[in-house]
Amino acid sequence: MTKKIFIHIGTYKTGTSAIQHEAFTSSDLEANGVRYVRTGLNRRFHKHLRIFDSIIDDASNSRRRNGPNYVDYRTIQRSLIKEVSRGKFPYYFISEEELSFPSPDIAEALAFLKEMAEVRVLLVVRRQDYFLDSLYRQFVREWDRFIDKTFLEFIQDELIEKRGDFYTIASYWSSVFGKGNVSLIDFDHLRSGGCLVAEFFRRSGMPYLPKEKSEIVNPSLAAAEAEVVRRLAVRGCGGCVDREGIANLLLAKNAKYKSTFLSGAITDNILLKYRECNTRLEEYGISFAGALDARPKESATETLNLALELEQEVADAELSVLEFFVNKVSAAREALR
Repeated sequence: MTKKIFIHIGTYKTGTSAIQHEAFTSSDLEANGVRYVRTGLNRRFHKHLRIFDSIIDDASNSRRRNGPNYVDYRTIQRSLIKEVSRGKFPYYFISEEELSFPSPDIAEALAFLKEMAEVRVLLVVRRQDYFLDSLYRQFVREWDRFIDKTFLEFIQDELIEKRGDFYTIASYWSSVFGKGNVSLIDFDHLRSGGCLVAEFFRRSGMPYLPKEKSEIVNPSLAAAEAEVVRRLAVRGCGGCVDREGIANLLLAKNAKYKSTFLSGAITDNILLKYRECNTRLEEYGISFAGALDARPKESATETLNLALELEQEVADAELSVLEFFVNKVSAAREALR
């Protein structure tokens, strides 16, 4: 029987963390013949971040590449060959959203997998306005990205624009593994099936179907909360501020803000930019038809208002950002006693 390797390449904010958590923690995955590949696995985040780091040298992963846990490409390659060629499982699963990084180098670096197995690439996509909005809210909280730009500045960045060009990203992988082996899945269709994780595995072609459950592994900041993190990070000299700590504190408040960075005009401009890409995505069965008429209904005003209020609270207290949040955390702990 020919072995099969499934490479799930994201994208960001399309349920990847929940899928990876299921694959890493499930006791039934291997019982169904599917091996969640150990090579390149970052066990803290349950994903194959080290495979990406071994291939791409970018500002966003420079600290990891220079850190003690970095594994070079040749070592990763040898380990993958050994794990798959000598393994007893018919199916192997790799999952890492950074593998959708807009570069042909990643697919080319993994081309050797074709010599051992049939390879199928899975890419979950969502409409670019919502994708970029969610991507910004994720990146702004990550300490190693140093995102100090506003949302409007962020979406004008050349590399960020390329991250939303799903057709070109799919083409990189198609040129190596064949177009028939690259499957694109609409995120909205995936989550409309009830359990996103179960629906993903059902569509993937892997012989595994997890129990129906709903678990948010990596909750998103609301736009207002993300703007608070950005402003406080800028005020606190970027790298000196615990972005993730601030984000977790805001999420713990469970305020359920519904703010967004999007507006009708911003959405229209984003989708106009990706019009050619989205037309060509129909080759992969993806259609964002009618998107220009489906503008966000929320107002972006709350985002700035909340951020300004919190920033003013810090200024009035004449405290450093760090002191301010230490006091906030201490007060929260006292309230729980």
